[in-house]
Amino acid sequence: MTRLVQHLQTTFADLRYRDIPLRISVGQAISTPQMTQAAELIEQASRDRYRMKYRMEQR
Repeated sequence: MTRLVQHLQTTFADLRYRDIPLRISVGQAISTPQMTQAAELIEQASRDRYRMKYRMEQR
């Protein structure tokens, strides 16, 4: 999935709206038997998205 995220970020790197640069942010998650609600999957994807964002900012 990381390769897909990198591809999307590269593809949209020059995306602008009225001279304002836009960025995309992508998270991923895999459902497990322990997850009992959809909200848990969404929360996991959100955490992953922030982790990826932090890593990108550290480069």
